Amino acid sequence: MKIGYMLCFAGSGLLLASHVYGQQNTSQVLQTGNTNEAAVTQTGTGNASEAAQTGNRNGQNVTQVGYYNQQEGTQTGNRNLVSVLQGSASEAKAWATQTGNDNRIRQQQTEVVAGTEARATQTGNRNAISQEQTSRLGSHALLATQTGNDNRVTQVQLGYGQVGTALQTGNANRSTQNQYGGRSMTTYVEQLGDYNVSRQEQSGRNLDGRISTTGDGNRAEQNQFGTEQNALITQLGDDNRARQEQSGTRVNATITQLGDANRSVQTQANEDMRATATQTGNRNRAEQTQANSTGTNVGVSEATIEQDGDQNRARQQQNGSRNTATIEQDGNQNTARQRQDGFYDSATTYQTGTEHFSSIVQTGGGANNASVYQGGVGQSSVIEQTGAVNRATVHQDHP
Repeated sequence: MKIGYMLCFAGSGLLLASHVYGQQNTSQVLQTGNTNEAAVTQTGTGNASEAAQTGNRNGQNVTQVGYYNQQEGTQTGNRNLVSVLQGSASEAKAWATQTGNDNRIRQQQTEVVAGTEARATQTGNRNAISQEQTSRLGSHALLATQTGNDNRVTQVQLGYGQVGTALQTGNANRSTQNQYGGRSMTTYVEQLGDYNVSRQEQSGRNLDGRISTTGDGNRAEQNQFGTEQNALITQLGDDNRARQEQSGTRVNATITQLGDANRSVQTQANEDMRATATQTGNRNRAEQTQANSTGTNVGVSEATIEQDGDQNRARQQQNGSRNTATIEQDGNQNTARQRQDGFYDSATTYQTGTEHFSSIVQTGGGANNASVYQGGVGQSSVIEQTGAVNRATVHQDHP
């Protein structure tokens, strides 16, 4: 066994430990300050580690087992900690950068192959990032950036062809991204503000989940299980809540919240569905559930909700295929409900004004059509269609 080499540049009062076993491994440590610690253990061939510490009481613990892995850790500040494990890995790369005090970064790459990368950057105090990558089948990529204080990011990848990105600017934000099994999956989160929380879970193939939050106290969640799924959440305001649940194939969901204290939930199962919910205002509620049938009549069903005002309520439920449902609310305290159980059904509700109520139920058969327009104050409309090729229209204007 040939011993690799280590370069060390250290000031007085510093602690350093390094163990290098294998061929052509390299370790370089540069320390400026007091009571900093760096421990590097390398087993294998061609591994490289670089540690730079400026400040006091910083720590780096690096273990490399495998071939041609690369690791770089840079710390500027006090009491920061970096922990890196590259176990049974080949050509993996990990970068960690900390500027501030009391930050924590944990990076674990086990049984991974060339092209797997993890990058973590922290600017501020008391931030924490945990990144875990495992799989021999293909490469992964993780990126986490924190600017502010007391932020948390957790990222896990157990598959291949996976990409995860988490960007936090502000204080006390939380982001969790879990990609389990499968391939060709992307998660993206951007949080700008304070006390925002996001969670993304993926398992399957060709999945794309994205969350963008600007404001304080928002919550966003995406769960994707299946193939060919797209989910997007955009929040601009405070105290909004959004959740998307997807299972099946070829489904798309979009939530946009502009205002405060809005709530939106989308649930999609089976095949070929699109759901869109847009809320502009405060304390609005939107719920969309799609469960298309399978078989010869399968086609895209679409559900759309647009709310402009305050305290509006909208709920859509679709079972079947090739159905279209639309709710538009322009005003305050309006309520609209739509249910479709069939094929080629169409339902449209348009409410302007205040305190309207509308309900459309289409069951059995198919090719039913119902439309409602209400203006003024306090109008009420109920349509129920059972069978096929029925037509109903309600128009209620100013009283």
